[in-house]
Amino acid sequence: MSASTKTSKITQSSVLICDGLPVGIPVASVPKLTLFLKRMVLVKNGAELSDQPNNVQVFVDETSQKTTGIGFIDFKDDEAAIKFKTRFVELKFDNKNTLKFYTKKEIDEILKENDEYTPLVFHPIEVTDFKGWLKEDKYTEGSECVATFQYGKTVSLGWYNPSIPKEITMQEEQPFISSNCSFSPSGTFLYSITEHGLIVVQPDCKKKFQFPHPGLTHVTISPHDTFIATYSATAPFNRHIIVWDRRFTKGIKFFDLKANSLKRMTETLKKEKTLTPIGQDFVQFSYNEKYLARISEVDSNSIEIYTTPTIQLLSNKLVTFESSINKISWSPKANIIVAYHEPLQKTNEQAHFYFYDVDKQEIIFKHKVFSLKGAEFGWHSSGKKLVVQCNKNKKTAVLVFTLDKTITASMNELNATPHFMSVNPIKMQFGIMAYQHSKKGDSLFPTLHIYDISSNETKLISSLPNIEAKSFSYSPNGQFMVVSGISTSEPYLYFYNTDRMKLYKKVPIENMSYICWDPMGLFLGAVRSYLYSPHAKNGFMLYDCFGNLQFETYKTNFAGLLWRPQPTNIIKPEMAKEVESKFNECLKTMKEEDERKKEQIELEKKQRADELMKRFRSVVQKNAQLSAKEHLRAYDSGMKIIVEEIKQKKESNEEVKENITETQ
Repeated sequence: MSASTKTSKITQSSVLICDGLPVGIPVASVPKLTLFLKRMVLVKNGAELSDQPNNVQVFVDETSQKTTGIGFIDFKDDEAAIKFKTRFVELKFDNKNTLKFYTKKEIDEILKENDEYTPLVFHPIEVTDFKGWLKEDKYTEGSECVATFQYGKTVSLGWYNPSIPKEITMQEEQPFISSNCSFSPSGTFLYSITEHGLIVVQPDCKKKFQFPHPGLTHVTISPHDTFIATYSATAPFNRHIIVWDRRFTKGIKFFDLKANSLKRMTETLKKEKTLTPIGQDFVQFSYNEKYLARISEVDSNSIEIYTTPTIQLLSNKLVTFESSINKISWSPKANIIVAYHEPLQKTNEQAHFYFYDVDKQEIIFKHKVFSLKGAEFGWHSSGKKLVVQCNKNKKTAVLVFTLDKTITASMNELNATPHFMSVNPIKMQFGIMAYQHSKKGDSLFPTLHIYDISSNETKLISSLPNIEAKSFSYSPNGQFMVVSGISTSEPYLYFYNTDRMKLYKKVPIENMSYICWDPMGLFLGAVRSYLYSPHAKNGFMLYDCFGNLQFETYKTNFAGLLWRPQPTNIIKPEMAKEVESKFNECLKTMKEEDERKKEQIELEKKQRADELMKRFRSVVQKNAQLSAKEHLRAYDSGMKIIVEEIKQKKESNEEVKENITETQ
C-alpha cells in the first residue's frame, strides 16, 4: 500500500483503523489473512463494508515485508462505521489476537500524547490516613463519598446526601492518566493503575503516592488496606509480583512467575478499559491480614503461605495436597483456606476440595465431586457458608459447605446450564441464574432460583422463570436485590425485596454499562460509560432501593461512578477481643453506677413522699381538731338557743293561763 493511498483512506470518516492483527506474517500470506479477516471476522459479525474491492487492507512493512498488526477497514458510510465500533469495543480474531478499532480522530489524540514519564514527588503516607475522612463535616453528617471519572482525564471526588435527592456536589479534581481506578477495600484511599505503576491518593486529595511497577496490569489490596500486591507480566528482573507495605511505600517481597502462569495472566487480563482491576488468582490475603497465600510455582500440588509483615514462609515449608491445585479462597472470618483441584477434561478424575486451617497447620476437611468441569466460589460474609457453583455435563450442581464445629456438605442439582451466581451478604440465602433444559434445547431466557441456606439443608425459596436478564445484584444490607437486563434486547432493572421476592418496580434503561450499590444498600447507580458507549449520551442515573429515580446527570467523556466503601469496623480482628473486653468492663461499671443512682433516686423519692404524707396527715389532724371544736361550739350555741326558746314558750303559756283564769 502506498503512502498516498494510506493517507486518503485514513482521512475518510467511514474508515476504521484495526489494531491487534497477527504480527510478522509474510507478504505472501497477506491475501489469505485479509480474506479471513473480511469474511470470518467482519462480515460474520455484521460489518457493512463499502463496494470497493480493497475495502479491507492489511498493512505490510516495506522493509521487512511482514505484517505489523495494523489494518484498514472501509465501511459503506459513516453510520455503519460508528455502529460497528460501538457494538464491538473489542473483537476476538483468534486464540492469540484480539482486535480493537479506532477512528482517525482517536489516532491523532494518541499521537499527541507525550511519551515522557515524570515520576511523582514522594510523600510519606500517614498511618492514620483514615481519619482524613472523619474530619470531613459532610461525612459526619451522613453523606456518602463518591468518585466520578472521565476517560483518560480526571477523577473527581464529591459527596452525596441521600436525604436530599439532588445532584452530587463534586469538589477536587485529580488528574489520573488512566480510567482503571477504584477505592481500596476499606475505603482509605483512591488508586489508579497506569503502565508505569500504581498511583494512590489520600482522602485529603492533596498528596499522591506512587508504587512503581513497569507494565502494571492489575492489583490486589489486603482487606484493611495495609498491603498491596501489584502484577506485571513484562516487569524487569522477573519481578512479576511485588508485595508492598502501603504505610512505607516499600516493596517487601518479590515473586516471579513461570511461562504458563504468565500466559494465564495474559489470557485472564482485563484491558485498560476495565473498571475493576483483577488479580485474585495469584496472591490472596487472609481476612485479618495475618497471612498471604498463593499457588506454588515450584510444586503444582502445593500452596505457599507467608506470614505478615515480614512475608516469611510459614514454618519454612510448602503446604502439599494429594492433587494439583487450581484455585484457592480464604474464609472471610477465619484463617481457613480452601484449595480446589479441577480435574482434566475427558477424564474420570475426581474434583477435590481441601479445607486447611492455617493456625493449626492441618487439613480439617476433604470433599470429592465426580464429573466436575469447573467451580465458582461464593462465601457468605459470616464465614459460616461457602456456596460453590459446580458445572457438570448437561446440568448444574450447587454445593453448600457449612462451617460449624464440624464441616458438612450438601448438594442440589439443577437440570439447567449455569449463567450467574451470587450470595446474599447478610441473609442466609443465595441466587443462581440458569437456562432450563428441555427436549427442544435450552430456554431462551434464564430462570432465577433463590435458595435458603440457614440450616444444613438447601431449600428453594422462589423461582423467577423466563426473566430477560443476564445478572443480579444483592444490596449490601441484604434487604434488596436488583435483576439487571443490561446488554439484553429489552433492558430493564427489576427491584425486589429479598424477604418474599416481591417486585417493587420494573425500570426501563437504555445502553447502560453497569450498576453499583451505595455502601448502605439504599441507593443504586446505573452508569452509561464512555468506555463502552463512546458515541452515546454518557452519565448516570441514581435510584433508591424501591426503583424510584432520584436524579440523572450527564457529562462529556463520563467513564464511571465509584462509591467509597464504608468499613463495618476499623478495628482489626486481633484487637477486637481486647477492645470488646474493655468495653464490657466499662459497660458493667456504667450499669452498676446507673443502678446506684437509680437506688439513690428511688430513696430520695420515698423520703420526699413520706415527708409530704406526714405534712398532709398533720394538716388533716389539725383540721379535724378544729372541726370538733367548732362542732362543739355550734352545739352549745344551738342548745342555748333551744333552751331559751322553750323557756320563752313556757313563760308565754303561763301568761295565757293567767289571762284565762282572770277572764273566768
